[in-house]
Order: sequence, then C-alpha cells, then structure tokens
Amino acid sequence: MTWNLIEALTGLVTGDEWYSNGRIKDVVSVKTHWPHPTNGRELDWADEVDRAFLLFRNPMNAIPSFHNFIYENERKIPHHTERAPTEVWEHWRDNNFDNQITYWKDHFQFWMDRHSPDKRIVVPYEHLIDRIQGPTVAQELNTFLGEGPGVTPIDNESAPCVWGTVVHYQDGHKVPNTRSVLPKNMTFVGSYPIWPASHRKGPKERLYTRPQYEKMIQTVGDLERRYASEGGRVVSALKMYLHDIEASMQTLAEREAMQVAENEDKTNEEKSNDENSDESQKENESTSKITEEEAKEKFDDKNEEESVQR
Repeated sequence: MTWNLIEALTGLVTGDEWYSNGRIKDVVSVKTHWPHPTNGRELDWADEVDRAFLLFRNPMNAIPSFHNFIYENERKIPHHTERAPTEVWEHWRDNNFDNQITYWKDHFQFWMDRHSPDKRIVVPYEHLIDRIQGPTVAQELNTFLGEGPGVTPIDNESAPCVWGTVVHYQDGHKVPNTRSVLPKNMTFVGSYPIWPASHRKGPKERLYTRPQYEKMIQTVGDLERRYASEGGRVVSALKMYLHDIEASMQTLAEREAMQVAENEDKTNEEKSNDENSDESQKENESTSKITEEEAKEKFDDKNEEESVQR
C-alpha cells in the first residue's frame, strides 16, 4: 500500500530490498523490513540512504499479520486471501512470540536512531489508514518526498484525493504498482488504474496469553519513554497501542473469569445432581424398607388371623 501511495504522489517507481521489480537504485524509495532477520535484507548500498519513511503498527496486530503472510506462503496460498485458523495461530504464537516482539522493537529503534528527526518521517499505520488523519498524513509524506533530490511530487492540495484513491479506495478496489501486470479487464479512476482488492478470510480475533500481553506492554512502554521527546504521532501512537493492548488483556481476563464462573456453576450443578441422586437413592431405599416392613406386618397379621380361626 505504501509503495502504491508513493508512486501515485511522485509519479516515480519504487523498489524493495529484494529487487522484485528489477529496479535497484533507480527508484524513489526502497521498501525494507531490515533488520528483521528472516523477512529483511540489508542493502549493499545502505550507507547511501540518508532519509527514511518509517511505517510502524501496533505489535498486537502486526505479529498476527506477519503470521498470516507466513501461513499463506507455506501453503502456496495467494497473499492477503486467508487467515490462519485459530489453533494454528496459537501454536505459532507460543513458539515465536518472544522473538517477534523483540524484532518489532529492534526494527523501530533501528530506524528511529539511524536518522535524525529532520531526515525521517515516522507514521503509524493506524494513522495512515484513518479517514480523518490519513489525508493529512498523505500531505506530510508528499512534502517529505518532495524534499528528496530529483523528486517533484503532486500539488499538496491533491494529496488527500490520491490518498482516497489509493488507501481508502471505494468498493474494495486496490491500486496496483509497477510490480504488477495489469489485468485485461482493468478499470480506472480517472487515468489511474485500479483492480479489486483481495481480502483475507478467516478468524480475525487474535488473543495472547497474559505474560505475552505484559511483555508487549513493557516493550511499547519502553519505547514511549525512550522517544518521549519526539512527541507528535510517535508518542500518541505508542500511547494508543498501550491502551489497546491493555483493553485486549482486560478482555482476556473477563473471559477467563467467565470461564471460571461457568466451570464453578457446572461443578456445583454436578455436585447438586450427585446430592439429589444420593437423596433419591436414600428415599428409594427407605421406601423399599418401609414396603418390606409393611409386607411383613401384613403377613404376620394374616398368620395371626388364621391362627385365631383355627
């Protein structure tokens, strides 16, 4: 999505760390996940990159999204079409969470510390896609891109319109980029091509364990304190992440409490049923005993009558 937006704002081609479109340096920007050890690669000419656009996302949502990407890759499923089943997610989460939250933090710190504030623009993913903040983010990015050598972006007043086409496209459309071959049935918004977006299907909810929530809170809190002087979008987003993570942890606690209550109710019900069964059995035994005694009395009375008659 970001390279789509950058290409639309500048009219220039973007690239990535894997050179997937065959472009290396002759691009306006290079998308990279570095220093993520499995999904990133350091550029051989990294020392020539003196500016950065850092897009970051709440780790509570970024980690499951990365897992969905892995899930699709491993099963040769087209990207952005399917979410992993809950049990698959939970197994992967418990085996990879500690590493992934560390990678998320390392990536954030690496780019924040590599470039001074005047040489980078830092944007929360949640702000970029937000209907209210998104258009303003697009203008800020447009201005930042225009400060680069050889880049003449569109008029800043038009940036919100481009944002609406690329990011908040209508009717589930997606703007392609230079890596994509245009389908024969391509439609257009003005002179800009669009095509139907793919949407992942499957369970959306992704919960964590209590220790994992606590580690996320500690990690995000550490970053908030470390970069408190930055202010702006960075700090406001980190505060928002803390609030959302804490809210999700509270949801987990409430569900656990409900489960405990349900288990207690079930146990009490089973205990009550057992007690009722015991009482019923005792009553049956008592009734049986009374019946036997009555039968014996009748038998004795009958024998006594017969004896008198004789």
